[in-house]
Amino acid sequence: MSYNVRGADGRIYGPADLDTLVRWKQEGRILPDTILIDSSTGTELRAQQVPSLFDPVSHDWSRPPSASPYPRAQQTFYSPAGILGEQALRTAWTYFWIGLVGLFCCAPLAIIMYALAIGQANKAMAMGAPSASGLRTASVILLIISIAWFVLAFFVRAAYLSRMAF
Repeated sequence: MSYNVRGADGRIYGPADLDTLVRWKQEGRILPDTILIDSSTGTELRAQQVPSLFDPVSHDWSRPPSASPYPRAQQTFYSPAGILGEQALRTAWTYFWIGLVGLFCCAPLAIIMYALAIGQANKAMAMGAPSASGLRTASVILLIISIAWFVLAFFVRAAYLSRMAF
């Protein structure tokens, strides 16, 4: 009788006969709760349910196995801070472009968007996205321009309205 082994990584190994399973158990690759799949029927069962595979006194399961585990598939680990930094950078770019549109049609919108873009760029830089530095600098410059544009437009409008009154 042969079995396939569902590894801790979710991959299926085998088929393996009982002698191979015993060797894998001795190497620490199979634990009592490891899932085995009967090759002939497809039935899943725990390794401890296979007769003569686990003798209750053959191993002290209070200690972890000393041998290496199953070969693992190559895994890429992503830093949560890196992912969050990239999300903050994308959000900062979104605020930047909305602010650019606002610069030409609604200066208060531009001021708000550039302030938000600066905050998101700072957050992205703190989380390891160094490319946010240029975006932050551009946002600061355009924030100053937006404020100047807003103040200029306010005084021009005030002057125009005061002329209309006379």
